[in-house]
Amino acid sequence: MKVSGLHLHGTYDTAITVASFIAFVGWALVVIGVFIVVGGLSAGAPYNIMIGGIGFGIGAMGLLQVAAGQMLRASVDTADYSRQELVLQLALAEGRTEIDLQRPSDLTQNVPFAGSEVSSRTEKKDASAHVGSDLTMGLSEEAISVLRRAKEKGYVIHFSPDKKSVILSSGGWQASFSSEDEIVKFGRDIR
Repeated sequence: MKVSGLHLHGTYDTAITVASFIAFVGWALVVIGVFIVVGGLSAGAPYNIMIGGIGFGIGAMGLLQVAAGQMLRASVDTADYSRQELVLQLALAEGRTEIDLQRPSDLTQNVPFAGSEVSSRTEKKDASAHVGSDLTMGLSEEAISVLRRAKEKGYVIHFSPDKKSVILSSGGWQASFSSEDEIVKFGRDIR
C-alpha cells in the first residue's frame, strides 16, 4: 500500500501550540524557583528557609505545569495517531492501494455501505454470495439494506482483510458474517 501525506501532527495545531506554551511557562517557573532558592540561601537566618521554601514551591508548581503540557501533547498525539489508524484500516478493508493521510476526505470516501459504491458493485454482480467468496462483490440489496439499518442503529461495519466476511461491532460485542444468508438472518433480529 502506498501511503502519502504521512505527517504526525497537523490536525490539532492550536492544541499543540497551547501545550507548548503551557510547558514553556512551566519551565520558566522552574527556573524562577531555582533562582529564588539560590537567593534564599544568601539571606539571613530565619528568612533563608522561608525564601527557599517559596522557591521550591514555585519550582514544583512549574514542574507540574510542564507535566500538564506534556499530557495535553500526548492526548493530541493519540488523537492524530487514531485518525491515521482509522484511515489505514478503512483503506485496507476496502482493498485500496493508495491513501493520503492528509486528506480528511479519505475518512469518508469509499466507505462500505455508504451508498452508491456498494450498490453499483452489486448491480454488476450476481446477488448470490456464497461462503468463502469476496462478499464486497456479491451482496444483494436485501443484505445491503440490513447492513445500512445496522449502521443507523450504531453498529460499526467493516470487511475482514480477506473480504470473505462482514464484521459488525457495537460496544464490546462483535460478530462476523461469512454469508449473505447470515446477514439477512441478523437483519430479522434488528428490525
